[in-house]
Amino acid sequence: MNRVIGTVKLNFFIKGFLFPDRRLFVDMIHSLQLEITGADISFAAPLSFDVKIPEGEITVGDMFKLYRFENMLYTMNLTGEEIQKYLEFSYGQWLNTMKGPGSYLLKLRMGRNGKPILTDGKAWMKNQPYNFDSAAGIDYVVDVTKPEGQRVFIKSLSGGKPFEKAECTR
Repeated sequence: MNRVIGTVKLNFFIKGFLFPDRRLFVDMIHSLQLEITGADISFAAPLSFDVKIPEGEITVGDMFKLYRFENMLYTMNLTGEEIQKYLEFSYGQWLNTMKGPGSYLLKLRMGRNGKPILTDGKAWMKNQPYNFDSAAGIDYVVDVTKPEGQRVFIKSLSGGKPFEKAECTR
């Protein structure tokens, strides 16, 4: 567990993975999956939500903090419509519809009083982080003001090729 397997030049913070400056680890997983498989699109989830790996040497044990469950890498042929529906499902598990400044972006465990349940001063997610997939290889926008099932707008494949709902993508 203490065997050094490499070094990291930046701190890894999993918490806040929805935001561009915090996606480093999930982006790395996407990059590896795309490179290894040659696929057009990658789906990946942060398997832990509140892990920090400091800059410097990284060990086997650090990897288990980040990805503690065994995972397998598969390629599948999906239509654009299936990809769209899967992203809608995934983001629907995590994000509320924003109705105003008082709305909670993330689906948190809520008490009967309508406020987040706090444990040791922290609010906890309603669903586990390993159930939340984001995608790479496509350029898309998630509009949290729209209702579930109508939030994800896929602009194109990341290389600029049009995203077609009827075509299969690997």
